[in-house]
Amino acid sequence: MNLQQAYYESKFENVFLRAKGNAFQDLFEKIMGLAYKADFMACRPWGNRGDHKNDGFRGSFRSMHPMK
Repeated sequence: MNLQQAYYESKFENVFLRAKGNAFQDLFEKIMGLAYKADFMACRPWGNRGDHKNDGFRGSFRSMHPMK
């Protein structure tokens, strides 16, 4: 591992471990949006029910695994 890679991994780990609540959801959405572009869809809490721990999903993955 070179010095630059170690720096970025340390920086990411710091951001990841400090992110709580909405900050974690924002971080997750940013990473998934970059990784999967238009295929990723974020889930936002709705009313007092929240999002049931679902921070998002990939549309193409859902079509391969229909809900029962």
